[in-house]
Amino acid sequence: MICWHDLNAVKIVRLEIEYGSDIYNADWQDILAGDFDIPKFTGSIDLELYDVDAPLTVNNFLQYVNGGLYDQTFFYRSVPGLILQTGGLRSVTTDPEAAAGSAFQSVPGLGTVLNEPGRSNVRGTIAMARIAGQENSAEKEWYINVADNSDPLDRIDNGFTVFGSVIDNGMDIVDNMASFPVVNSLGFLGSAYGVSTSEFPFADLECDFSNCTDTVRQQNLLMIQRITEITRPVLRFSPGYGNLGFDVPPGDLQGPMLDVEVYNTGNVSMRVVNIDTAGLPAEISIDSETCTSAVLQPVSDPIDGSCVITFRLVASSIGNIVGEIVVVYEDAVTNDAYSVRYELQGEGSNGAPVLDVNATLNIGAAQVNGPGVSSSLVLKNSGEASLSVSDITISDGDFTISDDCTGLGVIILPGSSCVVDVSFKASTFGQKNAALSIYSNDPVKPVARIDISASGEDDTDGVPTSIELAVNSAGDGNNDAVKDSVQNNVASILNKSDYVTIISEDGALALLQGEEAETMLSDVVIYDVVAKDYPGDASDSVKLGFNVRTADNGIVGESVRVGVLLPVGIVGVNSYRYGPTPDNRASHWYDFNYDADKKIGARYVGEVKGLRRALVLISMIDGQFGDDDLVADGRISHAVAVLELIRAKSDGFGSMSWGMLMAVSLFMFVLRRRKLG
Repeated sequence: MICWHDLNAVKIVRLEIEYGSDIYNADWQDILAGDFDIPKFTGSIDLELYDVDAPLTVNNFLQYVNGGLYDQTFFYRSVPGLILQTGGLRSVTTDPEAAAGSAFQSVPGLGTVLNEPGRSNVRGTIAMARIAGQENSAEKEWYINVADNSDPLDRIDNGFTVFGSVIDNGMDIVDNMASFPVVNSLGFLGSAYGVSTSEFPFADLECDFSNCTDTVRQQNLLMIQRITEITRPVLRFSPGYGNLGFDVPPGDLQGPMLDVEVYNTGNVSMRVVNIDTAGLPAEISIDSETCTSAVLQPVSDPIDGSCVITFRLVASSIGNIVGEIVVVYEDAVTNDAYSVRYELQGEGSNGAPVLDVNATLNIGAAQVNGPGVSSSLVLKNSGEASLSVSDITISDGDFTISDDCTGLGVIILPGSSCVVDVSFKASTFGQKNAALSIYSNDPVKPVARIDISASGEDDTDGVPTSIELAVNSAGDGNNDAVKDSVQNNVASILNKSDYVTIISEDGALALLQGEEAETMLSDVVIYDVVAKDYPGDASDSVKLGFNVRTADNGIVGESVRVGVLLPVGIVGVNSYRYGPTPDNRASHWYDFNYDADKKIGARYVGEVKGLRRALVLISMIDGQFGDDDLVADGRISHAVAVLELIRAKSDGFGSMSWGMLMAVSLFMFVLRRRKLG
């Protein structure tokens, strides 16, 4: 089935690529010495632009193209296995022997363009580069996705604008350029242009890969001699990758079949010349086709024309079966010829795939018109054949999804799994429900429905507003004259008759004085606070869980503290933790009372003046005791803790009663943070 979302592109541009030397001067001695040139390559890469999905970006891009500003540019950044980037620098000479760096200039900017996310950063797409953290800062620099970069590029700052894709077999050239060594260009490029010097792709092997200077010529650069807007047909397939599913061997002539539609997304008519099946194994064959000699007009809505190729799988043995066809087509007017591959996959298996996934997922609470929250859904293949997921959709616009389950050639082997990340941004208050649909080749459950829920709240701590408003007559658990329900760093929860208020380090700073306050670190935000059961607790116990994150400019291995305001009448605590420790990586119970030497643990500070409630500080250090992953990676995962609270006797004398009060389940995602002086 053709997806209309893919039929919008009618703008096409051609990149004329050149790199390497006219004189291939290598012999075996040169090769062994690492001293030889790359033979000269000239070719073209055609790009189809999504002028309906990203009109502002495409218009901006075409201004550079039609103004000649992208002529003599080159790919100056290569992140192996991820992207190739260009658009920022150009050469003012066409001499391939000219010393690189001596005739460079920045591409003139025409102003920034608004971000237009929507398309995914999958392999073969092109997208705009921008300044980190500034969503609408894209201007002239752009990149080609060498791999599927949908995670994380589709979610960082609302996603990077994808505005086109490489067509036909152009990715063969892209892959070749992406395979060249990445060198330090500081010696010939300098730092004046504001581009990375450590990720420079270099089309030669004479350089020592540390500080390329004397040997660098323009022929060593991956040059884009010119970019021009063109007219041509573009042959497309739907689906974009042929998955024939499974067949139980030895198969017969009734094996599974797949209909593949062929259509034209270009801007002139095309004629299908030939379908080359030399790349197909014996198990995959063309059952029928209506494409050879067919003339297809550029698509519109409704479609002016398409043809169909029907494939059949007949498995002869257990295992994976792969193949490809090559379709040759031409411009119906000029007879200019093009070709494109279509890949197919099938499997010989004794049984079917089985999609195994939870029926429900609760994302949590998000602040209305504020930061979003997210959670993950695991898809497991519990069957005998490989599972393929063709599409994942969700029914409500407040929810978005990203995954590593879909894409060309992505299969989930028996016993393996993939992950769907579901994000929620609240536009209204209250409960929000959505249906997530997973389309797969599970023959029993081809469409799996997952019930997704989340809620919009005044703050992001995850506690419903109604509960936080009831903490006392003012709804203000920490007595700072601001309701807990509108503070991201203050959360009060109720269990039976007792309230416990969790505060971030910023909140604790306001309650402490002197040296204690000066050692606190700020910028902590608390979220996903929930009351939860804990087996074996006393009847008056309070159970809770929460996450903590810190500022982006944090320091790996930093200390983090969380404050807990206790119910009235508590005069002391003992603390225990459940999880791994540096000396015992198996999860176990251990004492987590404050250690003054290590500066880790829970410490009773005392009653806060004016509150009649005592404060406990829980101190943790990234990668040490209290961090369940035991890795200094800028985040702390504090899974299960218990504070055993000492209550004052009602008569006020010296002896005190004990009660298990609090099970704290902390999943702390602590981002990098700064130190205070």
